[in-house]
Amino acid sequence: MRQQEQRHLRAVRTTAYNNEVAAELLQELLARACSEDQARRIRCARRQLLRDADALELVWQALSTPDATPRP
Repeated sequence: MRQQEQRHLRAVRTTAYNNEVAAELLQELLARACSEDQARRIRCARRQLLRDADALELVWQALSTPDATPRP
């Protein structure tokens, strides 16, 4: 695999990981939410970060093993 492709794979994997970490931090922040609206917005952002992390992991799987079908 070329160095450029490895960098792309690493970027996808790192972004997936960072999304999961951000979602965990939002979960901790949720306990300190000032209002119901703020809590709802935090929950929505957390949910989207986790969905994106899952999607990026599927992209990483597809790119790192081109002949394998990504697992949902």
